[in-house]
Amino acid sequence: MSQEQKEAEKLIGQVLNGTYRLEQLLVTGGMGAVFRARHVRTGGVCAIKVLHQRAAMQGDLSERFQDEARIIAGLRHPNIVQVSDLDRDKSGMAFIVMELLEGEDLQDRIERTGSVPLDEALQITRQVSSALHAAHQRGVIHRDLKPRNIFLARHEENGVLTQTAKVIDFGVSKVPRPADKATRDLLVLGTPRYMAPEGAMGQNSQIDGRSDQWSVGVILYRMLSGKLPFDHENVIDLFKQVINEQPTPIEQLVPTVPPYVAAAIKRSLAKKKEERFATMLDFLQALEPPPAAPPFSWKRSLTFGLLGASLAGLVVMPLLVRELQGKKRSGQVAQLLVQADEALMDERWDEAIKLSSQVLTVPGQAPYVAAAAENIKRRVEKGQKISGDAQQIMQALANKDYDGALSRNRDLPPRTSFRITAQQHYDLLQQLVIAYHLQQAEAERSLGKCDKIEPHVAKILELVPDHVDALTARWRPCALITGQPPGAKKLAGYPPLRDLAGKPLGLAGEHDKAHNNFAEIDRSLRDAQIAHQHGEYMKAVALAHTATSVPIRSLPAWRIVGVSACHLKSPEILEYVVPHLDLASKEFVRSRCTAAGYKVSF
Repeated sequence: MSQEQKEAEKLIGQVLNGTYRLEQLLVTGGMGAVFRARHVRTGGVCAIKVLHQRAAMQGDLSERFQDEARIIAGLRHPNIVQVSDLDRDKSGMAFIVMELLEGEDLQDRIERTGSVPLDEALQITRQVSSALHAAHQRGVIHRDLKPRNIFLARHEENGVLTQTAKVIDFGVSKVPRPADKATRDLLVLGTPRYMAPEGAMGQNSQIDGRSDQWSVGVILYRMLSGKLPFDHENVIDLFKQVINEQPTPIEQLVPTVPPYVAAAIKRSLAKKKEERFATMLDFLQALEPPPAAPPFSWKRSLTFGLLGASLAGLVVMPLLVRELQGKKRSGQVAQLLVQADEALMDERWDEAIKLSSQVLTVPGQAPYVAAAAENIKRRVEKGQKISGDAQQIMQALANKDYDGALSRNRDLPPRTSFRITAQQHYDLLQQLVIAYHLQQAEAERSLGKCDKIEPHVAKILELVPDHVDALTARWRPCALITGQPPGAKKLAGYPPLRDLAGKPLGLAGEHDKAHNNFAEIDRSLRDAQIAHQHGEYMKAVALAHTATSVPIRSLPAWRIVGVSACHLKSPEILEYVVPHLDLASKEFVRSRCTAAGYKVSF
């Protein structure tokens, strides 16, 4: 049970502001918990959402919690959960009063039944799309739409049980306000498996209603097939799928899906948001079956065909020729503008300039056409500068020059948005993941939880097999030295250690006196760690042995020698190593030897 859930359960039975008694904990989430509550004077039931104490201490989350209440209260749509109050109790705890819904969320429904029948799935999608269209009209983007945030409310009406889809949880919505902290680029918000490519790339300034449309397309795909179009355990690989790969067509998984529904899903999952439907209303209309064609009549076709041909020959054709010539020029110009804009979006600067210049050379164009071409040229100049600045920032991040990256970023206008490639995003995420696991490994070490260190090290080595900091974290002692320290002769490395062929390795720490410094010692220790990682255990023994005479490096070095001896199945080397180990190091070597399938007796 999480700490947040424990804190939430303590609130059961409390009366907020002398009005709402919390009766039952329904669900806990990242920001808050939802309770079933009862009005103490009227007896009416409702749902109360409270903000977790930890989240309340973060000003941004507290502000978003209140935004959620104001957003929902302002929308007033039958397919959006209704909010009736926003307040704080005497202790300062913020809470939202909402309608109490009976039923289950769409996630539970899919997990229970595997998939949803076509008619019901389309009905749910229509209701959700209608709610989102209303929100988009008010400038509100949900940004975290997923089955868990769609509640299937059930109620009885005239003896008939009906179901209504309700959109809930607008906690990370994008709202029309200045300096929206949650719309900063490179900050990934939402649920990865339902996130549009622009969200996966952290381009929050590019998120709009078409990003929600992508999420609805993913949800409809899953309802019909029982599968996700993009699914990977590793979030980085998942983002690569979302950005670069095409999903399996829904008609291959569910052959009974009507072609118009399959086409609507395919378009809603277009990688470029410009290729999706312009609005949720357009997406809704695409889910309706096309009108049936009228029955064919030979008589009507011949009559109107002959009459039309006569008029065309006498009157229409001369006018049509002139019209087509003008339309041809206009069509060419429009195509050039579209191509120039696409080149601009793809940062093909020279091509965008060339195409817009071609537009300006076409005679007889309307003033707004020339203005559009000039505007593309100005955007190219601005884009080239921003792209250069972004490349410098990304290069600084890649070199771990965080101060330099921050300094360059500070010089840019606050509303500047960056376009980065999937590989650049991967490199940045990789650094963050490595830093996180190194931090967690050191935190576990400081708490004495030695067995918790290795999983974090393994995660880093999956990404970078020879990562020096991770290898160092693996071998560093995890507890204070206990018991009596080894004697002077043992620290000095007597008797000399020998390899499997009986050849002496030399005294511990014995190397060229001209290079007798910590840099050389650390280099040997680092090379020993890498050799062990690659299964070169004898090499690891020889390299680590040179660092054993330096007290500050001796314990990690002896650990490497001991574990390598187990892999070599050499009791002679292991017998020599054991007297140099403290109790914590013995436990470390013993556990690693057991994992390697070699039983030790110490």
